[in-house]
Amino acid sequence: MLKSGAFFPKIAILIAFIGLIIIGVQLFHQSHYQLVITDMNSKEVLWESSIKIGGDRFSHQYIHSVEKSPVQEIFELSNSGEIVTMESWTKSFGAGLPYQHQGEVSMKDGYYVMRNLNRPIHGGGSKNEAF
Repeated sequence: MLKSGAFFPKIAILIAFIGLIIIGVQLFHQSHYQLVITDMNSKEVLWESSIKIGGDRFSHQYIHSVEKSPVQEIFELSNSGEIVTMESWTKSFGAGLPYQHQGEVSMKDGYYVMRNLNRPIHGGGSKNEAF
């Protein structure tokens, strides 16, 4: 069998198959996180979705309680597993709103837009716990 050369194609196929299995296992075991929004009082899950580490973005929009203007913030799950503020869209500056020039600042559709902030958010929980 060794002299006929039939052994070498079989071993090459076996090595390729094992390589595919290893790649598949690595892809399957990538870090997956679940983004969950819960009611703080009842702990009822209001919404949830899978999120990938290192680039998946999500946003939150609300009306500011003092300025009475819309605010939108865009977040990213960083490679370290932290939630990082990437963008902030506001119609004005004031109490509880950005007041410093951070990141890249521009105007778009009547909003002050700050991009590339890379500002980690901090809360009362750990990386794996709701804030």
